Amino acid sequence: MKMYPFAIIILFLASCNTDITKVLDTSKNKSYDDTSLLAVKMIEPSKLNFTDTAGLYLSPVKIQSNKLVKKEYSDYRNISITFKNVGKKDISAIRFRWCIINAFGELADRGYGNGANDIKLRVGKSNSSEWSLLSRDAKKIVSAWPTEIVFEDGTKWEINK
Repeated sequence: MKMYPFAIIILFLASCNTDITKVLDTSKNKSYDDTSLLAVKMIEPSKLNFTDTAGLYLSPVKIQSNKLVKKEYSDYRNISITFKNVGKKDISAIRFRWCIINAFGELADRGYGNGANDIKLRVGKSNSSEWSLLSRDAKKIVSAWPTEIVFEDGTKWEINK
């Protein structure tokens, strides 16, 4: 199983936001077979950062579902996110971020986006919000996550902090 240690290295490097093409130079890594190296070179480092969400597991808001919504009157798509307050404090505002790809697996028009919700969300309760993407080729949501949460008492939670 030559691929197992190689996969661990890729995951480690991706989590460090390192450019894999610089680290894995074919002239220095002759121990791996050529097909493994070709697979790594095909991964674009920018695509590895789709969900760089270190600290997300500490978030007091969990995404329950997300989906693309196409309206009858437009070619543009919207994103709908359902989320739940799993923390210990009532929430007064949430900022979200998302990444969306097209049918070819590339970033869609407006592939990265963000939205905010300023409705009160009590502990243990769920809610949904919808935002316009202004994208015609959006096909799949890669990920959606909260980036900043403001609590009723004025304190904040921010990702990566």
